[in-house]
Amino acid sequence: MFYFFGIHRFRKVLGSYGEASPCPHCGNTYSAKCVRINRWFHINFLPLIPLGFEYHRHCPVCWYSERVKKTELGSKSGFDLLVPGAVYHTLSKTYDLELKDADTGRRFRLLSAGPKSQYKKIIKQRGYKNIEIATQDD
Repeated sequence: MFYFFGIHRFRKVLGSYGEASPCPHCGNTYSAKCVRINRWFHINFLPLIPLGFEYHRHCPVCWYSERVKKTELGSKSGFDLLVPGAVYHTLSKTYDLELKDADTGRRFRLLSAGPKSQYKKIIKQRGYKNIEIATQDD
């Protein structure tokens, strides 16, 4: 009988925290997303022992990450300026995913002509919910 063991990380996007500040990686100025990462020791992919958790602050555009303490997060922002949107291409069966700035109308492309599996992976990683998907015939 085989036993698989290791450490698994569970991510939960907590929302936007703190004041808008420029990202050190891409230079865009937005409130950072906070993600809590729980680490668990597992045997045969069953989480058994919690090993702790950590907080990361992510840029909502490029997803650059910095590890922070919970006290450094600041207050929760009630409004996200970046709204996710998707387009499904029916003939090629691919997805485009982008963020649109609610104030300026500027768009940031996250995925271009990607398969459904890659689209779902990005949606899950970033914690997006209720995304409007427009269909487009190629």
